[in-house]
Amino acid sequence: MGPYDSKTWKNCYGIATFSGGDIYIGEFKDLGLAYGRYLWKSGATYVGENRNGKRHGKGVFTLRDGRKAVGEFKNGKLDGYGRRHNVDGSIHSEGIFKNGKFIKTDSNSSKIIDNYSAVLSNHLYEGFEEDPIINSARRATSGDMDAFQYTLRRCSGLLLAAGTALHKLMKDEKAQESVDLGEDLIGELAKAQIQFEGKELTQDIFNSFYKKNLPSVSRFNKLYRDRFQRNFTVSNTLIEKDPLMQEETTVCVGIHYQLLGEES
Repeated sequence: MGPYDSKTWKNCYGIATFSGGDIYIGEFKDLGLAYGRYLWKSGATYVGENRNGKRHGKGVFTLRDGRKAVGEFKNGKLDGYGRRHNVDGSIHSEGIFKNGKFIKTDSNSSKIIDNYSAVLSNHLYEGFEEDPIINSARRATSGDMDAFQYTLRRCSGLLLAAGTALHKLMKDEKAQESVDLGEDLIGELAKAQIQFEGKELTQDIFNSFYKKNLPSVSRFNKLYRDRFQRNFTVSNTLIEKDPLMQEETTVCVGIHYQLLGEES
């Protein structure tokens, strides 16, 4: 985590901060921000694909007042199949857009845009109960496998880091419970990958896929451990005075509950 530097933030995952107070959480590639979520200081949010610092690809852009744009973006604007929602959630316009402007309706747009929505991690802002990523996670291989893997790796890293912080910093006897939640999610990710690739679920194959996810989970784990440590140093708390970490933790615990239930 730290100030964004386009020269060094490449082919990695992280939490980048910007001088104006904006935050980006997600993947970085050679062209900068890739797949992740961007939070503006104004309260607007974007979840989806980026290129050259702009919304580019499939995504969901939500203003603070609740208005929303879903679909294909190019250079920061709706371009292709898209849908705009009013503040109350009703549809303002749906169909084909060009350079941010609505061009025409299209009989295929509703189905296509619904599919886009089903593979983007809207749960980060809308809660888990009806989130399409959770539904696709339940089915293990539905929707966007990249988004599914990214979400479970990130949440695994967070929950493991929370367990470490609870044990080492807070001396909490229930720290192991958080570690167990993180390990559960790595296991569910491995099972989904095995099913997605059409392989037989044996102990050896499971172990192989489980281990393959550990390097990326470890990167997230370090990011979150550093943030927990910083919070503890500043306020002697882990998330109570950090709204972003409160949101992250709530989402990841909710994902575990949706996938495995409270008693898993």
